[in-house]
Amino acid sequence: MLKFSKKSHYLALIIIITSSLWISSGLLKKRTPPQAMPIESKVINSVTTNISAITNHQKKYKIYGSAKAHKIISLKSEINGKVNNIYKNEGDIVKAGEVIFTLEPKQYKAEYAEAKAHYSSKKTTLKTTKELYKKGLSAKTILANHQADFKAAEAKLESAKIKLDNTEILAAFDGKIEEINIETGEIIEGYRTEMATLVNDNKILVHGFLAEKLISDVNLIEKIEVEFFSGLKKQAILNYISATSDAITKTYKIEVLVENNDNLIKDGMTVELSFTLKKIKAHKISSSALSLDDNGNIGVKIINHNNLVEFLPATIIGEEGEYIWLTDLPDVIEIITIGHGFVRNGDQVLVRRDERN
Repeated sequence: MLKFSKKSHYLALIIIITSSLWISSGLLKKRTPPQAMPIESKVINSVTTNISAITNHQKKYKIYGSAKAHKIISLKSEINGKVNNIYKNEGDIVKAGEVIFTLEPKQYKAEYAEAKAHYSSKKTTLKTTKELYKKGLSAKTILANHQADFKAAEAKLESAKIKLDNTEILAAFDGKIEEINIETGEIIEGYRTEMATLVNDNKILVHGFLAEKLISDVNLIEKIEVEFFSGLKKQAILNYISATSDAITKTYKIEVLVENNDNLIKDGMTVELSFTLKKIKAHKISSSALSLDDNGNIGVKIINHNNLVEFLPATIIGEEGEYIWLTDLPDVIEIITIGHGFVRNGDQVLVRRDERN
């Protein structure tokens, strides 16, 4: 059996205690982890671009309207009377001032003769009174009364003459007798009986309504064309634009004038109005290339001369299928067509130019 001395026993005990303390001190000591070295990393997006150059754009739009004769009136007499003669038939062409109807004139001739005699009497009386007044043989008040009587007689004579003249119903303008509504011998009432319809359709007015968003383009109209369902086409000129819009539809009434010397256009026809605006310099791009900035402004994102992304606001002036027309842009730009939704102003990007367009 091995035996250890006390000295050896104590030495072993000291070694064990010392080792334990050394191990414990290493576990209790706080260690600072090594600092990670910063690694700079920046994601660079790739985009597809297309070179766009400014070109001429001529905007067109269409509305529907209806045709109406340039001049159309209902002929009426200014006096009561019996129809004496009818000189024209429906469809006849007449000149301004030409007699179409006459009324029985006997009554009005008698009124005129009576008024003329009364006028002559008052004229003679006034002349005599003036001579007496000059000689001091008549009062001033008597002269004034006779002057008033003469003026009244003069007015009555003029009224009788107008009534006699009005027994002839004349054409108010060059045109065509569209419809006759009376018969010879019929008693008519002044200002009420519609004797006939007189039409001048050598020119046709076409009425239509423009939407509020189009009214600002009116001053840019270069050409107006009207097309009828028959295929007939005519050039027109703008004649009138209403100053106020319809309270319900918010549209503005317009009127264009069309020549109709061949009489192929009839009152009441439905027509299609085509407006062509003056040419405007603009970019034609795919609508999918449009972007919005942080303030909601419409525009496009481009690659600028520093090869960075830049947002440019623009104005839409027209649409053409899947394409739109934009103004307020430089003459030549490199538009981001794919990937513009993932980049912002000032971003550096990888550019792939689409050479197909």
